[in-house]
Amino acid sequence: MFSTVVRLFLFMFFIIYSTGALAVLEKPKVAVKEPTVSVTLSDYTLKSLKLNLIVGELESALRNTRRFAVYSRQKTDIKAIMEEQNLASSDFAKGNAAKEGELNNVSLILIPEVQEFKFYRKSKAIPNIDGKYSRRDRGSLAVQVKVMDTTTGEIKGVFSLKDSFVTAKKIVNKKWGRPESYHFSKMAKSIASQFADQLIDRLFPMTVIGASAKQVWIDRGQGSGLKKGDSLNVYRAGEELIDPYTKEVLGSMELYIGKVKVVRVNPKMTIADIKKNNSNEPFFKGDVVRAE
Repeated sequence: MFSTVVRLFLFMFFIIYSTGALAVLEKPKVAVKEPTVSVTLSDYTLKSLKLNLIVGELESALRNTRRFAVYSRQKTDIKAIMEEQNLASSDFAKGNAAKEGELNNVSLILIPEVQEFKFYRKSKAIPNIDGKYSRRDRGSLAVQVKVMDTTTGEIKGVFSLKDSFVTAKKIVNKKWGRPESYHFSKMAKSIASQFADQLIDRLFPMTVIGASAKQVWIDRGQGSGLKKGDSLNVYRAGEELIDPYTKEVLGSMELYIGKVKVVRVNPKMTIADIKKNNSNEPFFKGDVVRAE
């Protein structure tokens, strides 16, 4: 009897697996292409534009969401993999090298385009004081990221992202130079964080994964942009809204449940106190959470 049950279980598992019912558990495979630059920049400004850093921050932000399998399309990384695969087919390999032809295709390709980049320093001589200048650094970075389905070629979304900085005035002895590179790093990180947040909100809305009488647990953790003290609104999805012509699902009617306030951001989830219950409905697992 026991062996019959085991065989039945294995048979059902094979049927479910082979029909793709478990495919929903697989993370979407994504890769970031090398950015293009659509704006004319001087050679001096180009020296401060680190395209590889933009790619690295985008990849890191996507990994931190834990919703995607991120694959490299950097030329140096691909070259290293190909060298390893060549080793696998040589007489030196003993079965531990990467096997030839096992690079995964991705389902989504991200194509960044730098549409604006400013990175400069302004200095002004201080009257009546030789060799002293008032200096201020400024910069801005605007990147458009196109998300494309590699199977159909369909454009899944276009995201426009921007960040900038202005330093406080500083009295210095040197007039010339350029802003410190960490300013660019901060802008690239901000751009990547904005993109990951917007993409996740479009594909995987922020959701309540647990609730008690006084608190809710949310499926966002560190690196999601949430911080202690943030106020969030909670909604419950209702009837689907369908375009009468295209039959496309446009969303759903929503019931406003109430407001919560973040009290702790853990590595993989966030805890928030319930501050307002607008409908006298309890907070449930599956409720959608949005920033105010």
